Amino acid sequence: MGACFNSMVVEGNATKDQVSGAFDARCHQDGYDRGHSYSGSFSEFKGLEFQDTIFATYDEAKEYLLEYGQKWGPAIAVRYRHIEPSAMILKHDRARSKLQQKIWIAEAFVGGAKQKARINNRSSVPSYVTKAEKKLARIQKSVQPKIDARTAKIAAVYAKLSAKSKDVQWLIGGWCSS
Repeated sequence: MGACFNSMVVEGNATKDQVSGAFDARCHQDGYDRGHSYSGSFSEFKGLEFQDTIFATYDEAKEYLLEYGQKWGPAIAVRYRHIEPSAMILKHDRARSKLQQKIWIAEAFVGGAKQKARINNRSSVPSYVTKAEKKLARIQKSVQPKIDARTAKIAAVYAKLSAKSKDVQWLIGGWCSS
């Protein structure tokens, strides 16, 4: 028996009663659609618990739910400041993704080289594996600082926008048995 994380957003500055109503409706619908037993749906939650903390971003709110949600427990409702991503954030995110892709391609190349060595029953590490690993290390060394810089810029812009944002939304979630 496993667990899966489920969440939903209640738009706008809803009251706790409105959030409870939206949660109850989702539980009822999920129970109707998927059943009430080990379905990994909202119907598995044992009630709803509210937290008073307002998180700066959606990601911080979700991290909290991932860490403190309990299987067989209630769903948790937290608030976060809703921010529409600016063009600057999207630009930095695309650039960061392209940089990250370089590392993933190099990692895949190393994995392919190691797989080739296993298929050929090579007991010693072949030179093509060593070369691939060195290339990966060079790429990581040159690209990772750029990724970190882009991430820091995104975080700074989000923090600035979050401080100005008055729009608060609810995130409801937790772990469901499946």
